[in-house]
Amino acid sequence: MALSSALPNGSFLSDPHSVAHRGPSPFRRARIVELALALSVAGGAEPASGQERSVLSLLDTQGRVLAADGAGHGGQLTRNDFVTGPGQRVQAWALGGIAGPAQVDLTSEDFDAYLYVLPGEGGEILVDDDSGGDLNSRVCLDEGGAYTVVAGSLGGGTGAFTLRVAPDPDGLCTSGGEWGFSSEGETSEALEAVVPQGNLAVPGTETFRFDGSEPQAEGRPLRAWTVQGEEGERFALTHRSPGVDTYLYLAGPGLTEVLRDDDSAGDFDARLCVELPQSGEYTVYAAPFGFDDLGALHRLETAGGADAEMACDGSFASSPAVVVQRLLALDTQGRAIAVGDEADGILSLAQAHPESGEPLQGWRLDATPGTRVFVDVVSDDFDATVHVAWPGLDEELMNDDFGSGCNSRLDFMVPAGGSVVVFPGAWSTSGQGAFLLRASTDPGPLEEGGCAGGDFDLGGDLGGGFGAGAASWEMVGRFAAPGESLTVGTEQEVMLDHDSTSVVQGIRARAWEVVTRDPGGWIVEASSDQVDPVLYVMGPSLSEPLFDDDSGGSLNARVEVPGAESGPWVVVVGALGGEVGSVRVRVLRQGGN
Repeated sequence: MALSSALPNGSFLSDPHSVAHRGPSPFRRARIVELALALSVAGGAEPASGQERSVLSLLDTQGRVLAADGAGHGGQLTRNDFVTGPGQRVQAWALGGIAGPAQVDLTSEDFDAYLYVLPGEGGEILVDDDSGGDLNSRVCLDEGGAYTVVAGSLGGGTGAFTLRVAPDPDGLCTSGGEWGFSSEGETSEALEAVVPQGNLAVPGTETFRFDGSEPQAEGRPLRAWTVQGEEGERFALTHRSPGVDTYLYLAGPGLTEVLRDDDSAGDFDARLCVELPQSGEYTVYAAPFGFDDLGALHRLETAGGADAEMACDGSFASSPAVVVQRLLALDTQGRAIAVGDEADGILSLAQAHPESGEPLQGWRLDATPGTRVFVDVVSDDFDATVHVAWPGLDEELMNDDFGSGCNSRLDFMVPAGGSVVVFPGAWSTSGQGAFLLRASTDPGPLEEGGCAGGDFDLGGDLGGGFGAGAASWEMVGRFAAPGESLTVGTEQEVMLDHDSTSVVQGIRARAWEVVTRDPGGWIVEASSDQVDPVLYVMGPSLSEPLFDDDSGGSLNARVEVPGAESGPWVVVVGALGGEVGSVRVRVLRQGGN
């Protein structure tokens, strides 16, 4: 699959597909993973939100430098390199001061290469998969300047690679052809080439093994089955294999994008919970996460009815259009805002996103069709998001963290009919509090800040020999943003997996909020027999984060938090080496349970 793409940084959104979604729900991640394969930065099809796009620019080059001299620069992708949500492993290199057009090549015999090139002054991000021949990548630069080159591997592969930058004064470089990123179409094409080996019964179980000879999509071997269902019917599809990281895809009528999942069933097992948007035949694709997991026994389980409800806890993915319908069915309770106005509101847990569960609140927008409207949500109490929907929209619009802060802005053209509903919301499923909602046609700069409960500057030496720069730890604050809360006096078994975490400087990280009004101190412990856990604790009275690696005995971590202000506090649980596995987290009162 040869593709190359220019990725614009503009924010003008007139197409219903021009906003990438994000949220802690595995179902929303399943719907946007094609965007995430380009780190949620799509060209002609799907520009990313500011937050999702920022991960590329936040990657630390760690002194790695390229020159436009035509020489090969060898590198190594290891388990310590940053891993994106869908498992892409990436590494950044600085390319400074080239004089004119150039050709950038990424080659590897160890993995399927994927290449990004970021201009130093912003602008279009260039992406390529296989234009360099075989599974190698090539990007053509039309002008000189400073760039960041990001070497990546599809499927999270590790191994050796070579980057080469050569001057191209005659403009002979060719890469990819069409501008416009359409990985969704390419993935669908690869899936359609897989011949189903039978029909799944519901309920039922299939057992099988992979030997590496199977057809592939995104670097994974695949086996497929069909399943029949009626519109509105709910299924739970679970792919299990002891000690293997499993993966699932689902395609069929009414699903405008392929649904997928990695670890939602826990213990590396994949689970897709789906409400069928139409009656008909759907295809389920099972895969190991990578080629390291061949030969093991796999099991694909199907459930419907009450068993599916129990397995999925009542939360089911569907087509984006069905999600829009569910959003519009939420009661606005008479709330409305006109263009040119602003309004104060209080976000509670009374209403939630119908698919991913974050709190939101509907407001009817009074606007003239054809008007370009900017909607802002500003809050000091939670990390704000904004969603927009209207009848007939194929997919909701959404933004989180516009610009440099955690407040949100979304702009769009009001459709004919003008029946638009805007939804102020929170990134965290526990987010609530006061907010300002604003609608305008000529907005000023969006207020910075608004990162309550999940965006902290973790610069400086964190102890124990770990010195993460502010940019690196900003990624933890943003991409491992708290989506759940921990209560003092309780414990949880949590999974550090590919989809719910990020890897920063070799540490796979996930975060939770701890909200306490107890002026006494408390203790957080992280223990595991699968990974080496580390802990970071951040809060309003700390000048720098508290850090620990092994104070809990063996390889376990323990941090004592002194008596301090009420929250919100954030606990970041990490795994050294970027490993995936289960961690038990306990939050205890000092001197008690």
